[in-house]
Amino acid sequence: MKRLLSDSILIKKVKIKFVTLLKILAMIKKIILVISAALLIACGGNSSKSEFELKEELTEKECSRATELISGKLSIKPIYKNLLSSKVKGMKLECVMHNNSAVSTFKDIKARATFLSKTGAIVFKKEFDIYEFIKPKGQIKYRTEVSVSNQQWNDFKSWNWTIIDAIRDPYNYAGRA
Repeated sequence: MKRLLSDSILIKKVKIKFVTLLKILAMIKKIILVISAALLIACGGNSSKSEFELKEELTEKECSRATELISGKLSIKPIYKNLLSSKVKGMKLECVMHNNSAVSTFKDIKARATFLSKTGAIVFKKEFDIYEFIKPKGQIKYRTEVSVSNQQWNDFKSWNWTIIDAIRDPYNYAGRA
């Protein structure tokens, strides 16, 4: 009889713990649902945008970051006054640019090359416009010549270049083909 009584007390204790555990799990489930709903609201809900709307939204984001999305490298070569002279009258600049955007075609790119002395001082700057289309994930090569004095050529030791501005092609002209 004692054993039955102790077994029944033990079963009641297990039931109480089990019920408490179920209540805790139910509360955790409610908390997760509340947090999920809050996150859904904070992220803009589950708006069902069309493919066109999503593409336009991405295009707008890319347009605001056009200068960051276009990258590449610049190489230079001297232009000598004549075959026998070691004096320089200009430089040939060759740019290879990549458009890292997903959907935007850019055109009319404005770039700046800065030429630095060995101490890091700016010797001279040259800005140039590139009237080309560059497709999404595409690349272009652009060559130009700029005049520099022989002294400027001798003074600079390094260079860098940046994209100052680029215009998105509203008609995506380069994308048609």
